[in-house]
Amino acid sequence: CGEAVARIIGPEFNEPGLRFQSLSHDEFLEQLSSADAFVSHPGLYAVFEAVLGGVPTALLPASNYTQILQLRHYRRVGLADYSFSWEDLGLAPILSGLPEAEGVRLTIRQIKEAQADAACASQLRFTLRRFFDLEPAVLNELGLRQRRIGSQFGNDGPAEAAGIIEKWFEDSNP
Repeated sequence: CGEAVARIIGPEFNEPGLRFQSLSHDEFLEQLSSADAFVSHPGLYAVFEAVLGGVPTALLPASNYTQILQLRHYRRVGLADYSFSWEDLGLAPILSGLPEAEGVRLTIRQIKEAQADAACASQLRFTLRRFFDLEPAVLNELGLRQRRIGSQFGNDGPAEAAGIIEKWFEDSNP
C-alpha cells in the first residue's frame, strides 16, 4: 500500500505477523514471493501476480468503477472467496456497462455512503478477520485453488490475463 495508507491501516491491525508498508514494484514482487497471504483492492496486476504465485488472496472493497466490475468477475470465476463489496451490505448496486464517468460518480457516492455507516466498517473488519484467522493448511489450499483458477487466464503474467479479461468485457458488454 502507499505510505499514507500504511500509516492509517497499520495501527488498526497491529498484530504479530501483519505488516503494512509501501514498496516499489520489484520490492513488492520479492515480498509477495514469500508472503503467507495477500490482501488487495480488486485490481488486476497485483491480484494476478499473487494468484499466479499461489499466494492466498483476499479482496478489499472496490475503490473505483473498474474495480467494481473486476470484483464481480473475480467472484464469478471463483477467485474471491474472501472478498467484500459494499453491495454485500445492501448498498445500491452499480450497474455494469455504464459510461466511465457515470460509473465513477456512482462509485464515489457508494464509498461515501459506506464510510458513513458503522456497520460497513464492522463487516469489513469481520471479513478480513475471517481471512487472517485461517489455518495455514486452509490458506495453502486456498492459494493453490486460486492459482488453478487464475492460470486459466494464462501463465505468462497479468498482461496476458488483462488481455483475456478485456476481451471478456468486450464480448459480454458490447
